[in-house]
Amino acid sequence: MNNKSRSALPYVASFFLPFCLMFIAYAALKIAPFGDQTLLISDAQEMYVSDLAYLKRLLQGEESLFYTFEIGFGMPHIGQLTYMLNPSNLIVVFFDLEHFPEMYSLLTAINFSICGLTMFIFLTSVYGKNSANLIFSTIYAFIGFNVANCFNYNFFVDVELLPLVALGIKNIVNGKAPWLYLAALSFSIFSSFYFGFFLCVASF
Repeated sequence: MNNKSRSALPYVASFFLPFCLMFIAYAALKIAPFGDQTLLISDAQEMYVSDLAYLKRLLQGEESLFYTFEIGFGMPHIGQLTYMLNPSNLIVVFFDLEHFPEMYSLLTAINFSICGLTMFIFLTSVYGKNSANLIFSTIYAFIGFNVANCFNYNFFVDVELLPLVALGIKNIVNGKAPWLYLAALSFSIFSSFYFGFFLCVASF
């Protein structure tokens, strides 16, 4: 392996280690695709299945972008549209509706993995190359908040972005350009105002 491949390997591992551990957990707990159990409970069952089905139809040209989202209690729910901004949602195009339990398991594993990757980026930027970074980034991916909310994947976006926001603050303190901070915080607010607000408070 050349130097570039060797330097990229820990970053790849920080993503795929949580991913593999999630599928080991799925197999042990008989969660789809390894059994009849599913993460499609609570909010995932009541709201996200419909949202993701709409996104799938939209990407296939079967739905209008200007759907009113006037649903539930007769109130406007345009805010739900922002839930779909996570790029990992694009995997819906590869799954039929009857395979959404498997899709949701994959989607959750991907978001856990992104948490591990962003924390690894932060730790490496702050502490340099260290084998312990991979351990702590994986621990971060499996923090209690993520595990407790595995049925609510939209909560993950700000856990994924928190390390990048923190790294952006570090760059500003060190006199560097604020673009990483602004981009990460703006995306968090736009994609999940509720938790984006928490990141604003944490940043302050």
